[in-house]
Amino acid sequence: MREERTTLHELVDQLPDDRLGQALSLLEKLVSVSLRRNFKTDDKPDPHDQRWTTS
Repeated sequence: MREERTTLHELVDQLPDDRLGQALSLLEKLVSVSLRRNFKTDDKPDPHDQRWTTS
């Protein structure tokens, strides 16, 4: 895992600043959309979803 992180940091260091900024903003958008999809508070459980049955 440490080697992968080192490689990732090396790749990030080689990126031009504008590319890095674009990548970070895109990543933030993807994360926020993903979080909104996965953690909606107004969602009601699907009645056919067996994980939500109380019996």
